[in-house]
Amino acid sequence: MVFQRLYSIFQDDKSVELSTQRCILRTPILKDSQAVRDFYLKNKTFLASWEPERHRCFYTQAYWKSWLRGALRQHHQNKACRFLICEKRSQNIIGLINFVSFERGAFQNCRLGYKLGEGYQGQGYMFEALSSAIPYIFERYALHRIEANYMPHNTRSGRLLKRLNFVEHGIAPKYLCINGQWEDHVLASLVKDEMP
Repeated sequence: MVFQRLYSIFQDDKSVELSTQRCILRTPILKDSQAVRDFYLKNKTFLASWEPERHRCFYTQAYWKSWLRGALRQHHQNKACRFLICEKRSQNIIGLINFVSFERGAFQNCRLGYKLGEGYQGQGYMFEALSSAIPYIFERYALHRIEANYMPHNTRSGRLLKRLNFVEHGIAPKYLCINGQWEDHVLASLVKDEMP
């Protein structure tokens, strides 16, 4: 019975879709493994400054098939929700949004991570995408709070979160190992009642 349920999850071609002016945000399906891998390969050098060091297997289709299976499992268990940001005009994946680490009980919290391809920086795409995704996450999962953290020198990310009404709470020293270095991060959060 458990195997049959998991099999149906992994064969499911249904995806949640949100539409913005220039983008379609959709939850990934297994067939997306090649396209997600291609996004990371295309943006490998650009994203290296903002992400953990990646082993070469990270850029294989096998890795992304496994990753998508885990993402689907977490999505169906209401533990996470990930979106591919697809440009309407080209249908290409231009970025990803990850709402993960759903915590229940008295907290009702999750963590937000996001990335956008190099060629789409500074054009308002991520603000547009998150302005649609955040209300959906609050409503669909009955969450109270979303956390998002960024490195102090990532001023673009800081401005984005401020536009979305995230409140900064301070700096966590050596918070994450990014590109082989332990980096400080600004801690920020958005409470549902404080959405713009």
